[in-house]
Amino acid sequence: MTISVEAGMRMHDVHRAAAAHGLAVRNLGAISDQAIGGLISTGTHGSGENFGIIATDARDGSAEMG
Repeated sequence: MTISVEAGMRMHDVHRAAAAHGLAVRNLGAISDQAIGGLISTGTHGSGENFGIIATDARDGSAEMG
């Protein structure tokens, strides 16, 4: 299952939104105040040998320009 989030959304908000639907993020960094765009662009990683960097789980890099 996937969820769609904006690059500026903070991880603590992603956790809340996912939990409201019975979901959870499978790979977590240590700091939940980071924005999704920052997590992906800096190579943030969780722990465990079975997980890549958080960007490994990103599926779409589309941008809306105004």
